[in-house]
Amino acid sequence: MKGNEPSSITDVMDQPEVDPGGRRFLNTAMPGAWLDARGRFLEINEAATDLLEVVEKFLVGRPVISIMHPEDRHDIVQFLIDANTAGKGTIRREVRILSGEGPRRVVMALAYFDEPSTAGFFLQLHDATDLRATETALLESDERYQQFFENHTVAMYRMLPSGEIVEANHAMARLAGYPHPKYLLSLNASKMFLRPAERDTLNVDLDRVGTINGRDFEMARPDGSSIWVRDFARAVRRADGSLVYEGALFDVTERYLAEIQLHNRALQQASVSALGQLALQSRDAHAVAISAVRMAQEVLDVDSVILLRGEPLAKFAQWDSREVASSPFDKIDFEWLMSQVPPSHKAIVRPTPWDGFVSLLSVPDVDGGTALLAAYSTTKLDLTDDDIHFIQAISAVIAASLEQRESRQRLESLVASKDEFIASISHEVRTPLTVVMGVAHELFDRWRDLEPGERDELLGLVVGQTEEMSNLVEDLLVAARADIGKLPIHVEPMDIGPVIADVVASVSTPPDVVVELSPHNPTCYADPVRFRQIVRNLLTNAFRYGGDKINISINHSDDTVWVDIADNGDGVEAESRESIFEAYERAHRFTGKPGSVGLGLTVSRRLARLMDGDLTYRFDDGSVFTLELAAAPNLMFWNATSDA
Repeated sequence: MKGNEPSSITDVMDQPEVDPGGRRFLNTAMPGAWLDARGRFLEINEAATDLLEVVEKFLVGRPVISIMHPEDRHDIVQFLIDANTAGKGTIRREVRILSGEGPRRVVMALAYFDEPSTAGFFLQLHDATDLRATETALLESDERYQQFFENHTVAMYRMLPSGEIVEANHAMARLAGYPHPKYLLSLNASKMFLRPAERDTLNVDLDRVGTINGRDFEMARPDGSSIWVRDFARAVRRADGSLVYEGALFDVTERYLAEIQLHNRALQQASVSALGQLALQSRDAHAVAISAVRMAQEVLDVDSVILLRGEPLAKFAQWDSREVASSPFDKIDFEWLMSQVPPSHKAIVRPTPWDGFVSLLSVPDVDGGTALLAAYSTTKLDLTDDDIHFIQAISAVIAASLEQRESRQRLESLVASKDEFIASISHEVRTPLTVVMGVAHELFDRWRDLEPGERDELLGLVVGQTEEMSNLVEDLLVAARADIGKLPIHVEPMDIGPVIADVVASVSTPPDVVVELSPHNPTCYADPVRFRQIVRNLLTNAFRYGGDKINISINHSDDTVWVDIADNGDGVEAESRESIFEAYERAHRFTGKPGSVGLGLTVSRRLARLMDGDLTYRFDDGSVFTLELAAAPNLMFWNATSDA
């Protein structure tokens, strides 16, 4: 060590002032000063005096530790001793200096120098107050941001490009269906996408564009539910160069469902409108029904829709989704479906005894019948009011189409019946009229040549044919008057045995037919003229379509009389046993020639009902027509033949 170098802090403080050489630092902007070997100020530049808020003359000759906080002096004093001992050294410390406004933090740098003419220290000062304030502010800002992030009501997250979630706030946890954000950390975001491919698309767009401004996706929640969210995200490059995605999610389920509902409503209305146009233009009710069930399947997004009708229920129209390998209705009992329909005829949803769920709605069918529209889905059907109105609307279109088809068929049948009626009338009138005309010419031309017996026979033939024409005209008049409610009926007590016998005797019985008549003779309430007309029509029908044996039996109770006219013919097919009583209907048709007019049974039933009775048909080894009338108990008696 040089002779003038101090060996202790006392030596440093007591050494005489040394005049250093060189003043290069005086003009720099950096606060600085020259210190002698004992650490006393020799010279200080203007920047240093401004920082320390003192004038230069106040500092010159004073030790540097005098401006320092006592707690910060130890390291500096030790450095002064060590540097003087070693003849070299530097130190850098953050210390507090005593300024006019109180302690100020500065970074103090000391460097020992040894020039030929002198030795000492060069001092540089850096104000650390603003730096510390900035660091404190940044720290507080980070804390405030973290609190803002964690407590904000908007769901926010940070995740890596791999999908790993590295940060999430409480709102994000609530939105995703977790009790705390910690359950989201290290979770791969792809598990939160109901359709994971959407997450891959989001990554691609973030890598390509850097931002996502409102991307909707369906979020899967741990409880099995899902919600629709809208994502706003950006790609951020961190200080270490790694990439992270920051984003915020907003629950748009209600808005999305409202948009879906509006879309579905428009689709439903358009479908019903198109179906209605098709129903108006098409004559094929089955094609309309197929279109209806197809629209229902596509709009409701179910597996299959079917329309059942008839007795028993049978498939009329069906449409299955393309994803369905086999029709689900193949394993469902149709009668079970009908048993589930409530009396209110409202659309309902029921679980099936098999798999899945069905939505059921009864549809008005023709002639007061009921059809059934059923939709099947493997998942539970949550039908909205719009869905129910849609189903009801297409059901109404189907019902209208079926009714239109039935009306068209009835109209076509009426047109055909009209043609047949004209042909039958022509035949029924022409045949006896031809006979009458032929016989009349014969009588006119050969009256004198004919024997009295021959003349009587021919005249009888004329009378019989004219009676047949009269009966036909009477049936036509009865049918017409009954339709307009102007047919007079005069009911009175009447012994029916003699009347029936008289009718049997008056009609022309075919030679190969045997008519047997019951001897019973009860009294009933009836119009004698109309009663005779009924019996005559039933006998004529039996002669025309029955077998070779006709039996007329009479039975009674205290309040009812029954007249059965039975034959041993083939009878009427089961499906026609009621329609034979409709006007111009005939159960028996013969190719190549007109049949009867088809009014006899219609007129007979109407007359029976106008007399508070009825006329019915049953098959019992042949056709049996039963005329039912009210008995006249006070006048009922058995004749002598009956008693015998």
